[in-house]
Amino acid sequence: MMFGGAVRILSRQGSIQFQQVAGAKRGPTRYFGKTKAQLLDGLMRSNANICFALTLSFFPICAYYTYRYFNVIRPARQELDRKAAEDLLAEGKAIS
Repeated sequence: MMFGGAVRILSRQGSIQFQQVAGAKRGPTRYFGKTKAQLLDGLMRSNANICFALTLSFFPICAYYTYRYFNVIRPARQELDRKAAEDLLAEGKAIS
């Protein structure tokens, strides 16, 4: 056997022995069943999703207000200015 000596060396016990204490907690402390890193990851993921949603909703809102300005507000304002000018001309006053 070629590897017999290596297997024997790896399989024998060393001088250091570990004893596991029953019920001992290992690993980081947990809050609500999650580690601090997992809670922070969830917070960052939530923040990223909220920022993404706000960014994605900005363009439709901007397009709506642009459409509304050019097709509703500006024509109404021009109509009011036209009526005011007609009223002044009907009274015989000059428009400055």
